[in-house]
Amino acid sequence: GAMRDDMSRVLVEIEQGLKSVHPLGAVQQLQAVVMEMHHDRLSPELTAFVVEEALPKFLFTAHKHRVHDTGASAAMDDLARAVLEACCSLLRRGQPGMVQSACQVMLEAMHRDQEEDDPTGEVDTDESSDESVVAEEFDPNDEGPGDIVSGFAGSGPRFRRAVNAFHAFGGFAAIVALLQRPPQPLPAGAVRML
Repeated sequence: GAMRDDMSRVLVEIEQGLKSVHPLGAVQQLQAVVMEMHHDRLSPELTAFVVEEALPKFLFTAHKHRVHDTGASAAMDDLARAVLEACCSLLRRGQPGMVQSACQVMLEAMHRDQEEDDPTGEVDTDESSDESVVAEEFDPNDEGPGDIVSGFAGSGPRFRRAVNAFHAFGGFAAIVALLQRPPQPLPAGAVRML
């Protein structure tokens, strides 16, 4: 319908905008689409398309075109937080498909931390680092302001913020809850096909 046509137009604009010299508007549009999913305002079909196709592609495009370096850095940080929040929201609704995008956000945060530590792109492989690994017992049901990542050796501040935000939004608890559900029976049509 009209909503699908409107969304198709918006997604094309986002894709083109992310590749442009001034991607800020596209980043903000993508964040708006992600928040629509977070608030469950898109049809199941549109949500599935955005989660499975558009969002992973757009996050990859933003990374490839180094959108963080274009003056859209704060907007990209806001988008990353929105992706993590929406992923957690969808997980609580029993829809794990957005975990891939949450992982992309966390990996991008880690890459940005590494680039800031060493702008030449060389990764430090010295394992005799003085940084300590904090080994705390992880309770996935312990939602709240507490951080779960405070000092992994080699982890930078952006990565820690991303993981801690995912935790604060209830992402780990939602994954554990999904894993604890009994397996869903196959629909009768699928059984007949077998």
